[in-house]
Amino acid sequence: MRHTESDLRTLLATRSDGFEPSVTVDAVVRRGRRVRMRRRVLAAALAGTALVAAMAVTTDAFAPEPPPAAVRVEPDLEVPEEFVVKLGALDTTLPLLHSERFTTMGPERTVTFQPVGWMTGFRVVCEDPKAWVVVVGEGRGKEPTGSVGRCRSGVGGHHDKLSAPSDWLRKPQSLRIWVFPGDARIPTEEKDRVGCERKSAQECADSMVSRALLRPAVRKAMSGEIGSVPGRWAAAVYDRP
Repeated sequence: MRHTESDLRTLLATRSDGFEPSVTVDAVVRRGRRVRMRRRVLAAALAGTALVAAMAVTTDAFAPEPPPAAVRVEPDLEVPEEFVVKLGALDTTLPLLHSERFTTMGPERTVTFQPVGWMTGFRVVCEDPKAWVVVVGEGRGKEPTGSVGRCRSGVGGHHDKLSAPSDWLRKPQSLRIWVFPGDARIPTEEKDRVGCERKSAQECADSMVSRALLRPAVRKAMSGEIGSVPGRWAAAVYDRP
């Protein structure tokens, strides 16, 4: 039941029986007002705390995910789109027919393709220009042909109607490729020194390694010793009808 300020004054006057009350009506009213004010302030404070908590929960629930950590992506090796074959004064440009990419050096790899013409070129490009490259294919009489050298020298070659096998266009053809690290210790023999008298020490050393890598036994031994080590390279084949 709610009492008005007038009811309170009447009640106190009736019970005092002429005596001055120890507590005046005005004091009681002021005290009641202070109590009500404290309750309103407390209620408002509690409501504000609840609102802040709710906002914190909501903000956490809809907070954006942190960005992923940066990942370094290595650019792909650039494979030339064309291969120029020089035959005397005549230059023939061949477009890219097929390419394959590898991420390890050491093992023998086989690249298979279907020629579309008698003029076919091939090239190997490497992340390490000092890497050693050996490419072996078949000649007209099924004898092994190919090239060997440091990758920076643009190891490659080509076939034409005079050098390609007779079944060149009738079935897929393959190239066997080995790529070894540039600092690999490749065993050589004294016979590999042929022609070194007219070369510098570095040119002689590279020439001897190239001759040694032409021997299948050396390539097999190197693949077994090195195993598979990181190193990016690509083989490209060029041809046209």
